[in-house]
Amino acid sequence: MVGDILAENRYDASTGILRFTAPEVASFYDQQKEWTTYFAGSRASHGLAGDTIEDPEELRVLTAYFAWAAWAAAAHIPGTTHSYTNNFPYDPAMGNGPSGEAILWIATAYVGGGLFLASAIGRREPKGQARATNVLFVALAIVVFGSLAGEYLGVRRLLGDVWFWFGNQGWEYLEIGRAWQILLTLEASDFVGLMRSGTDPDGNKVPFPHRWTFYFLIAVGVWNFIGAGIFGFLINLPVVSYYEVGTQLTPNHGHGALMGVFGMLAVALTVFALRQVSTDSMWQKTEKLVKVSFWGLNIGLAGMLILQLFPMGVAQLADVIRNGYWHARSPAFTESALGTIFGWARLPADIIFILFGVLPLLAATVLTYLWARKPPAESGVQ
Repeated sequence: MVGDILAENRYDASTGILRFTAPEVASFYDQQKEWTTYFAGSRASHGLAGDTIEDPEELRVLTAYFAWAAWAAAAHIPGTTHSYTNNFPYDPAMGNGPSGEAILWIATAYVGGGLFLASAIGRREPKGQARATNVLFVALAIVVFGSLAGEYLGVRRLLGDVWFWFGNQGWEYLEIGRAWQILLTLEASDFVGLMRSGTDPDGNKVPFPHRWTFYFLIAVGVWNFIGAGIFGFLINLPVVSYYEVGTQLTPNHGHGALMGVFGMLAVALTVFALRQVSTDSMWQKTEKLVKVSFWGLNIGLAGMLILQLFPMGVAQLADVIRNGYWHARSPAFTESALGTIFGWARLPADIIFILFGVLPLLAATVLTYLWARKPPAESGVQ
């Protein structure tokens, strides 16, 4: 079998020579031709100049590097049953598969700071806020310790027919029981309600000059949960990362975590500075731009994930499992009709992000700068 041939370690440490079989020698020369063609055409080079590598010796050395890396990923370390890369990347044709198991437990939530900030902004604590907060804390504790116990009892087969609801849904430590998920969702809704009542206890508008700064900070929390939390833990489990690393699920997490968290935080600080240096009359004009920017940035970012990165990443992950890692990363898949469809589907999200997110914020910044440099009488300052 191909896997057995590739797994055999023919490296002689005493001489530093790695012996290739006849098919491997033929493949090596074929690869030199492949990479020569790859760098020869402007389209084939995928963004690189057509003359990036023209020297035949450089192409031979590059092919040798790729061949050595491929050997390290397939050949077994002497005395073991796994390669130098722990059988990465995944390729069923040559027998590469995960060499270990992954165990994860994540079940915690920190809400006190948000509730404290909400009450501070609302200037007073709404009636029943303390009791509701205590109930939320107890409910979170029930989910944390209950799901832990349920996962343990589930894998020990001690929950009988209710293991799906209170155990692990068949995913060992990777997923809590469905009942715990439902309870956690209800708690999240309760948390949002507490935040709302804290910032607007009487259902009326609370005079707060930095309202949009706070909204962008809320966006930070939402994207931190989605981009860094859900999509981050989705790919960072060792056994999942083994299959998906480098697929579109990675930038899916990157977009949600980087722009969603750090980007929105930067925008929040920018909006805070704009409001801080603006008079009330100046802010009435720029606030409309900031509002448009808030929705443009968030809707545009969400569209990038929903319309391209996440579905393309899932399709790519499926291709890894079906055909191997090499195929899912090759132009044959990324430039396929499916990849092209997802690429064009994302275009509206990019347009929204730029036209209704970036440009209004830029305009608000420029206008504030120009108004701030005017003499007090001209800028409306009394």
